[in-house]
Amino acid sequence: MQLDWENLPKTIGIVGSREFENMQFVQEAVYDLVSFLESDTTIVSGGAAGIDSWAYDAARFFLDVPPIELKPDNEIVKEWLDKGLNNRAAYAKAAFARNKQIVERVRKDDGIVFAFKNINSKTKGTDNTCDWCDKLYVPCIIFRIGEDNEWLMPITNEVLAMNKRWSRLLL
Repeated sequence: MQLDWENLPKTIGIVGSREFENMQFVQEAVYDLVSFLESDTTIVSGGAAGIDSWAYDAARFFLDVPPIELKPDNEIVKEWLDKGLNNRAAYAKAAFARNKQIVERVRKDDGIVFAFKNINSKTKGTDNTCDWCDKLYVPCIIFRIGEDNEWLMPITNEVLAMNKRWSRLLL
């Protein structure tokens, strides 16, 4: 798959890890990405701290279309708490349901998801979103960020073309 950076879809999901070694480095990357997009692009994010909130804020600043923020549903949290799950597990269930909603919303407009992944993160939210992209055939570009905030591979069309899975591209 070749990614045409000049003609990206008009709906883009931006999700990712909440913690990185150098938060400012990654925040600037998200702002740079959003500032590059056409002004009529719609950003869809999940409202979490870090990548999601930075994408939302950058979209409000750089784009003409209000961003869409899909937060976890408190009713789902309550439902799982009532079934005996602890607070953290119940919230994770709601967050995973929200991740599916993000991908479904992006899919509705034939969009794409950009996922910023801290390779040292122990949480599974970003992976869950990418898994939903696979299941729903939504292209997902994963920007993998390693130790010392180094991009693990350069972002080029050649790198994108090398990947064998069309819907999940690892960068």
